[in-house]
Amino acid sequence: MSETRVAAAPGLSDLGKPEDAQTKIRNACQLVEAARSNVLAMPGDGLRVRDLARSLNSLGDEHRRSGDLTSAINHYQESCDLLNRLARVELSNSELLSELSASLLRTGETMIAQGDVGGAIGILGQELEIQRRLSALEGDDPKLRREMANSVRRVGDLLLLKSALGNFHRGAESGRTTAPQGSSSERLAQLKAVADRLALHGDLGGALALHRECLEIRRSLVAANPADESALIELSWTLGAIGKVHAAQGDHSAALTVLSESLALRRRLADRDPDNAARRLDLSWSLMEIGGIWEARRGLAEALSACREAIVIRRGLLLADAGNNGLRCDLAVSLIKAGEMTEALGDLDGALAAYGEAFDIARELSASEPWQEQWQSDLASLKERIAGVAGNS
Repeated sequence: MSETRVAAAPGLSDLGKPEDAQTKIRNACQLVEAARSNVLAMPGDGLRVRDLARSLNSLGDEHRRSGDLTSAINHYQESCDLLNRLARVELSNSELLSELSASLLRTGETMIAQGDVGGAIGILGQELEIQRRLSALEGDDPKLRREMANSVRRVGDLLLLKSALGNFHRGAESGRTTAPQGSSSERLAQLKAVADRLALHGDLGGALALHRECLEIRRSLVAANPADESALIELSWTLGAIGKVHAAQGDHSAALTVLSESLALRRRLADRDPDNAARRLDLSWSLMEIGGIWEARRGLAEALSACREAIVIRRGLLLADAGNNGLRCDLAVSLIKAGEMTEALGDLDGALAAYGEAFDIARELSASEPWQEQWQSDLASLKERIAGVAGNS
């Protein structure tokens, strides 16, 4: 899902040639030194200080593009320090606060790319406070309120992530982990995927409070403009995040309430645009999430119903995009889950049918992507499942 950001730093994926990068860094260094000289000549001139801060951000961007994240963070933090000092004097300067927010966001996102989750939480927490100040200054601006909601969500996500990493005994003291490869956005997505797969127990209360604050803002944006579909999509994602926190806390009743609301929103959005594959896929995942909650509550019939609806959606998506291995994998996941619940309900023939279809998909995936060891593992696992069910039927 896309989101609005104030002057967000570029990702690491847009690298140029090494010699071009070094030339750009040298040029950016010269601009910083020139701006620094201007500040030394007139240190009380706020505009010159802000120009130096912008130059430092530009130099940081070039280091970040080249892969030197430590240098990038150092320059971003110097920019933040300069702007922070100005902001303590110019308390109501919204343009200055926006620049400070952008510098803090650059710093936090680069820390995430470096794997320093604990440091990113501190920096993005400061960015959230700046967004709160901006919102208080110009509370009727929907863009600023959306920015604040995004800031709340970012900090909430990182609190969840830090608790997950702490439980996994990887850098429990600092929340630091080895950063995976890819652009900063890809790295954050991969880090968040770690959190989704682990039993999350830690500062879930703090994360829930932030998500609820975000929810209040999302609801106000929808109330102000009910026809804004992007606001509805963002509201559905925030509800989904809250549902996951409740589920991690073991509060399946609260999780069911908010995930049901998220599901209803995604169903509305999919109905408005039936040809929109992304919305239908989102709907299928929402159904799988709520099915998981019903399963945890021992409501297998309700869980299976949600899972089967997701399967129908995914089959339709795959018919329209037959070569999409991601959709094939999603369908197989749903079929395996349906097989497990059908087996638990005593319908062994139904379980065999679901496992058999998933096996056929895994075999196709294995043939098309033989280098993927996961498909081979899935094939072996499904063979065992099928043999086990067949032996009991």
